[in-house]
Amino acid sequence: MTNFVGSPTIQIKRFVEENNIVIAEGAVQGKMKNGNSLDAVFCDVFEMTGGKIRCLTSYLMTLNTSIKFE
Repeated sequence: MTNFVGSPTIQIKRFVEENNIVIAEGAVQGKMKNGNSLDAVFCDVFEMTGGKIRCLTSYLMTLNTSIKFE
């Protein structure tokens, strides 16, 4: 179940790969079911093994000062 109305817009700003680490930086915007809009930036760090994701660490910073996640 998703908190979004439709699909959010995701833009990848930078994508870096070295050895078994992949980093994706970007922005996400979307309309949420509770009426709020999400406007945020993110950084996802993927640790890979054998071409598969072994671990994912995700950092998200909202640019909205009044957003409430429910």
